[in-house]
Amino acid sequence: MYLPTYVTFRYTDILRGLVAQPIMWLYGYKLGFTNATVIQKRNPHDYMKDFISEIPMYETCEKVIELVSKVISSSDCIENNLYKAYNALLIENIVIDKEMITLEAWLKDLKTK
Repeated sequence: MYLPTYVTFRYTDILRGLVAQPIMWLYGYKLGFTNATVIQKRNPHDYMKDFISEIPMYETCEKVIELVSKVISSSDCIENNLYKAYNALLIENIVIDKEMITLEAWLKDLKTK
């Protein structure tokens, strides 16, 4: 799954899921989770800084789901739906222009593998 690079670190993984899940549902795919297979030793966190970094997610979460759901179509391929989803987020200033450049390169790499 594509991991956005030009949103806050605390938002990137969540945004990836908010975009990917509706696209996966179009094709009958499901996303599952299981128990962790590793132990994470956490580094010290400043919880207030973490929260501030998460604010864009709280402000745009519902809008992301709405935008993605409007622009994707089961008659289109996953790659085009992913592109259309991020383009809709760009139009609404949820991601920036550089995100599209990175996404285009990522999609190109997928085709060459």
